Amino acid sequence: MVKNSILSALVLLTLLSSSCVEKPQDELPQDRETPNVVDMQGETVNRAEIDEFGGQIILKVDDKEPWQINSDCSWIRLSKAKGFNPGLVTLTVEVNPFEEAREGRLEFSYQYKNQGKSLSFTIAQNGSSGIRKSHPRDLMLYYCGVTELRDYYPEDVFLDYLISDEEPPRRLFDGALLLEIWKDPEHKVSFMGNAYGRYCYLSEISDLFDTWMDVILPRLDNALERSKSMSTQPFYKQEVVLMVPVLPFPEGEAEWGYIEGYDTSDWSNWDKVLEIYKWEINEMMKRFLRKGFKNLELVGLYWPVESAGVAATRMIQLSEYINARNLEFYFIPYYSNSFENSVYSVWQKYGFNYCYLQPNYFFYENVEKQRLYDACAMAKRYGMDLEMEFNPCAYLDWGYQRMTDYLDVFEEEGVWENNNIAYYQGGYDFTVLKNSKGVAEGWYNLYKRLSTYVADRWEKFHQE
Repeated sequence: MVKNSILSALVLLTLLSSSCVEKPQDELPQDRETPNVVDMQGETVNRAEIDEFGGQIILKVDDKEPWQINSDCSWIRLSKAKGFNPGLVTLTVEVNPFEEAREGRLEFSYQYKNQGKSLSFTIAQNGSSGIRKSHPRDLMLYYCGVTELRDYYPEDVFLDYLISDEEPPRRLFDGALLLEIWKDPEHKVSFMGNAYGRYCYLSEISDLFDTWMDVILPRLDNALERSKSMSTQPFYKQEVVLMVPVLPFPEGEAEWGYIEGYDTSDWSNWDKVLEIYKWEINEMMKRFLRKGFKNLELVGLYWPVESAGVAATRMIQLSEYINARNLEFYFIPYYSNSFENSVYSVWQKYGFNYCYLQPNYFFYENVEKQRLYDACAMAKRYGMDLEMEFNPCAYLDWGYQRMTDYLDVFEEEGVWENNNIAYYQGGYDFTVLKNSKGVAEGWYNLYKRLSTYVADRWEKFHQE
């Protein structure tokens, strides 16, 4: 991580002792020399080299003098200790999401009257690969964050979403959105905010990230490797979008958890909560990069509160941070006439880069087919894309017809030709539809029709 044992030890900032001779008050004491930064062996250093994953360095400044410490870039975060040792400063270096290496500088300064002294300390960080600002045209939603749902998506199932059963096989969905609603089977603990249950604690969010990085994404990566020999089309990496777990602002969770260098005690303070959101973002990027996936790229983050949920000014702060980290920000609100002015017309002001409208037609028998036309018109009016929805109800007669209605209306309204599309499925329903061949030909025909649309779109958009 850091050369000269800097990361694994305290870097001691020492001031050489001054003379006891009284000096004029308007002059900087002449025998006070510029301090040095030294390692544990007492060797003077002025530079730390960090890998692309970032990390923390602890600096100790002499707490007898008012030395100020400032950074010249946003990816270096300083937090001064309080209480027992106010001279300690924790330096948090974020993940570098860009291929280019970068350097930042710390400035230590001491001002006395109108005179002062200063020194610079350089942080150099390697570049990385695996994060890219881009967007998929066909984004499949995978609810796969908790233990009981891990077996939904073994490698063979992921292959169904990557390669069609045509001869020759063609590539299918180019994007994967990993998300989850509940932590527990009883639906009492939620990653998506208090509308669904108690907010998740830090340990539960960490478990979610573990599931994605250690189980789900490796399977998807391996399935993509296998797909290379199954299609003659040019290979493109899968574009991955990850959900941002919702934090308990402003309600608060006293037992939420502890992160070194962050204040997790005041959940009514947005500025402090924003820092925890930044930690979540960096934690996902760091874990993703550390895995070294061969066939995956992280391209965006998804905000799961479907009504946005926080003030526009706050969402913009989060969006600006995400965009500056080489990622896009995704949003998928549900259909509501009351949202026309409060959400649909202002989603770009919230800072989202991509917004997909849920028609919410599939799930409700009392909703007329006109809803699909209205949703298409609403999306066109406000520059949104569309979500297609299907779940196990598709295997009932009315569900079959409603899924057919999506396919028909999207064709009539030019959605397949022009829009980005997100795909909601209740579980692994696309695979179930595919495997219905010879069992339920109507269901299999839905698979054939949908997979043909997606394969045609893949060829069109990846040749542009």
